[in-house]
Amino acid sequence: MYSFSCVMCFLSFYLMSNLVGNAKGCIDYDLDLIYSDKILVKCHSDDFNIVRRNFIRHNVTFLYKVAHNVYAFNIWMAETGLNAQRERNEADLKDPREFNIAELKASRELNETELEALYIFGGKDAFGNNRVKYIQQGEQLFPNPHVLPLERHTRDTRTIFEDNRQRQHSGIVCSPFYDPAHHIEDAWKAGYTGKHIVIGIVDVGIDGDNQELKENIAVEYSHNFVDNNNNYAPEYYGNYPELSTLTNHGNACGTVAAGVCRNTTCDPCSCGVAKDAKIAVLKTGKVMKFRNWPYPAMESSAYAAALGYKHNHIAIYSCSWDFNKPFTKLDFASEKALFKGYKAGRKGLGSIYVFPAGRPGNGFSNSLYTIAVNTIGVNGTLPGRRFVNTATLVSAFGDGNTRHDSGMVIRPLQWTTMHSQPNTTRCSNKFSGSSSATALVSGIIAIALQANPNLTVRDIKHILVESSTYTGLEETPNFKQNAAGKFYHSAFGFGYPNVMEMIHYAQNFTPLPNLVHYSVFVADDRIYGDKRIVDLFSNKSIDIEQITVDVWMKLPKEENVVLHLISPSRTEALLLDTIINRPPEDVDVDNRLHVHTVFLVNAFWGEISYGNWSLELRLQNRQSFPEHDLGAINITFYGTQKDNLNITGNGKRTNEYDLQKNGVDNNDRKVKGTQKYKNNVMNNTCNITLIIIFSIALFENNF
Repeated sequence: MYSFSCVMCFLSFYLMSNLVGNAKGCIDYDLDLIYSDKILVKCHSDDFNIVRRNFIRHNVTFLYKVAHNVYAFNIWMAETGLNAQRERNEADLKDPREFNIAELKASRELNETELEALYIFGGKDAFGNNRVKYIQQGEQLFPNPHVLPLERHTRDTRTIFEDNRQRQHSGIVCSPFYDPAHHIEDAWKAGYTGKHIVIGIVDVGIDGDNQELKENIAVEYSHNFVDNNNNYAPEYYGNYPELSTLTNHGNACGTVAAGVCRNTTCDPCSCGVAKDAKIAVLKTGKVMKFRNWPYPAMESSAYAAALGYKHNHIAIYSCSWDFNKPFTKLDFASEKALFKGYKAGRKGLGSIYVFPAGRPGNGFSNSLYTIAVNTIGVNGTLPGRRFVNTATLVSAFGDGNTRHDSGMVIRPLQWTTMHSQPNTTRCSNKFSGSSSATALVSGIIAIALQANPNLTVRDIKHILVESSTYTGLEETPNFKQNAAGKFYHSAFGFGYPNVMEMIHYAQNFTPLPNLVHYSVFVADDRIYGDKRIVDLFSNKSIDIEQITVDVWMKLPKEENVVLHLISPSRTEALLLDTIINRPPEDVDVDNRLHVHTVFLVNAFWGEISYGNWSLELRLQNRQSFPEHDLGAINITFYGTQKDNLNITGNGKRTNEYDLQKNGVDNNDRKVKGTQKYKNNVMNNTCNITLIIIFSIALFENNF
């Protein structure tokens, strides 16, 4: 996995990671959002042709369907406007209402007026009715190309060219292919290899003629979402071997998740975890070249389209890219695709989305619809990128074939296939990190699904939690036991899964009780010494599975900010432990950064929701009260109803998760939020007196 950050951010991280033992990292807000020339539109399928025809008048042309009733369009630049003429009608050009969208530059955010023009003029039918329900500008999921990957600097002092030259080979890799604690090869011996399961590799593409992958590629479920065609091969710059770090990323992920295995004793380039599973290649980005440095070009519209593609056939979406986005919400198309897949994928059992944990508050990993994975470092140490993320459910040995491997020994990192000529094989052992761990866990889940194809997404989460262990690691002493007896680590989640245990649980799994959720909203905080604290009381008793914490904060720059959630049983979950580095220009007069984000918390799995909870914000190693505060928070508990309580009064029953609070299913038009809007929300919310809202919702068992 590669996430992009600035050199100053790296230096801060490097110094901090060598001075402190806790998992933490720096956050660079300069890389928050970069807008693309794509717009995402929600409209009913019956209205699509009206919307498409009207958009053509403004040099806005249709690209592809992203999800149900969500479509991607492209805004052509003035200098390339002739391309749009091909789809124009002469009569359309005479429309006096035409708004010159073609003059817009896609490298910046469209302002409210420009989006308003697209909304008003783009969706009118013959009777003047607007058919567009929602419109949003797309994003580039990576920053500017001159910003280098942070992970590249953390390995060793060799150049990338030397690294490639020394590590590429065409030899044989022998067992153990993966750390024995995962029991992957034991599962193979028992006949569980991921057979009949399709894993989608959401990445920069895979070489379809690669001998170590070709036999397992499901061509009928593969697609290129960048160019909207069936050529899903990655870019390859043969004269620049250093660029293979990224161009080979999809090949490497495919090798780990479901690479071809001819011999389980010794095999070229190792064996895939789910070695008999099929691979759906979902190409969502290109690898570009900037001064001989590679960088991925990926856009939210293509990524969202891949997440919703063929979800009745693709069981698992392995998404190994971390987009370096802390404290960010998903664009509505991605959230819509995840929601649709979670609810309707696999014919109602739910699509399984596996993501790297990444940075705190990251929208993809902190979603209820995904499974967040971290990597375990050499000998069970913290990985090189030490970000706390309470969304982490489990981790895997992604920094080597076994936990004892490293880049400084004879058998470093994970062995994977490389770009190669037809009928030839080249291997590399330079693949590692959360990318590797995400692909590995995706393969593990495929094995569990072979044992029981009827498992829901929620079932898989339960099985991962119950089958994971934490012993034999250098970080083992830092796993903390919660009140339900489960051991959790702020970076590793519940530890690493045991596949044989997963198979046992999968074969004997009994249906879970209905999932319920219950929310508490509080608008005030208080000062206690050097802390800002929000207190809340939960008067409903739920056996907790997951918790979401939707919080507004004002944070100081260049300080180590620590945020804890504490349960009635005094279990502590570390939501945030990071340095706020180089905040953007839109801060208040006190130079504080306004943050509105959602944390997904797993640390309280199995505990009871009833009682006093507190959210504590403080600065590390500071005695005096700093200039920071907590605004409104909304905490939602997800789990099973305790003792069959009869919910009355403010209790509310529903059969479907309400996504309107995130703007996904709200029919009112919305424009992409600005910092001014966020500040207004903060100011208005903090003036409200203490409000507690109780709501509970019953879910279907497969949701």
